[in-house]
Amino acid sequence: MIYTGLSTVYTATGLLPETIYYYKLTALDTAGNESLPSIEGSAQTEALPDLTPPSAPDWTSIIALDTSSIELSWEANSEADLAGYNLYSSTSSGFIPDSSNLIYSGPLTSFIQNGLQMNTMQYYILKAFDENGNISANSNEYSVRTKSFEEMYRYKINLSMDPTLALDGWTNFPIFNPIPGIVSTIIKDLDDSESDLSISAIHGFDGSTILGVIDNGPNLVSDLFQDDVARYCAYTSGGGKLLLSNLDPQKLYTISILGSRVGSGSRITKYTINGQSPQYLECINNSNHTVTFEAIAPNENKEIAIEFEKTSSWAYLNVILINESDNSSARFTKMEESEIEQISLDDIDLRIYPNPTSGFLKINSTRNIGADLSVKLIDMNGKVSYNRNLVASDLGVTELDLSHLSAGVYQLVISTSLEKTISKIVIQK
Repeated sequence: MIYTGLSTVYTATGLLPETIYYYKLTALDTAGNESLPSIEGSAQTEALPDLTPPSAPDWTSIIALDTSSIELSWEANSEADLAGYNLYSSTSSGFIPDSSNLIYSGPLTSFIQNGLQMNTMQYYILKAFDENGNISANSNEYSVRTKSFEEMYRYKINLSMDPTLALDGWTNFPIFNPIPGIVSTIIKDLDDSESDLSISAIHGFDGSTILGVIDNGPNLVSDLFQDDVARYCAYTSGGGKLLLSNLDPQKLYTISILGSRVGSGSRITKYTINGQSPQYLECINNSNHTVTFEAIAPNENKEIAIEFEKTSSWAYLNVILINESDNSSARFTKMEESEIEQISLDDIDLRIYPNPTSGFLKINSTRNIGADLSVKLIDMNGKVSYNRNLVASDLGVTELDLSHLSAGVYQLVISTSLEKTISKIVIQK
């Protein structure tokens, strides 16, 4: 007997967990007569609460995708009651993970963090949590640096007047004053070995008058380039031409150009590549702004012509950056002198135009999508300048108002939760 009394409620305590207990009840009258037992009842006590946290997760890989994005992946925990993972990020080593630096919480074992600063160390800690709210210890702190602007290009050429100048990963292209007709050099690859490509500077014919190279001095400090890259510039009082040769006719080429001159006032240079729509750059004291031409196909001679021309008194060209296109999902065509980029993302075809744009960008889809799309524009310093989520109702033709953004080159990042694509958008004013 565990209770006698007048109450109709009783709580049994001190029981064993996960155990079935059986009960019978009798009634007593004032004379002490006891009834027959009731029907047997039973109940099982609950298990002890799960206070065991999952094991700390193990990293698989962490990769800097570009100047503003990092992809992280980790091994799946084996606990049967695992619910997910918390991912934390900071720019400081030894940081304490909390809600202020939580960037992802969910069941996936990979994540892409976007909108980061260029050439910046990012530190990460990962935790696992189970269905009962138990949280694991911290994983090892993992770190990686986002790519610099330079690292985004396969071939990097700096014009100079110093044949002994050696910059890590760069092709030094010395041009002497005056230029003797044509000056050429072999272009080095990322590993500093000679490639099949070459570059030539032309003076005195084919409409080109590159007068030589001048020294800007050491004061053009750049966030995009290492020291001395912007120091020297080829110049012309009319128009100049450089020729890229021995290109792969099966490839498309992305070319970025820096033009810069120490001085005052304004010196805007007009740049044209293989007859595409020109782009313009203010060169006075410029160290961080470039013009970019996308998807350039070599001509029948396996060449691409780069022309720079004055708009007032002088024109300048300091740096040429080159990438070969390996993206089979990106195809480019011409329409009204604007480039249309067609992207396949999660099996959805998107058309993006015009590029360059003066302030509005259109995104067209032939059918609805199963997940929302995130659209970001990131400037060359890694700052997110535009951010919008597109839902199915937006698709058809969506027009993005970019008129508040400054002229320049931006990364266009279009992503879902599982996939993303990156290209460049040029805004001209």
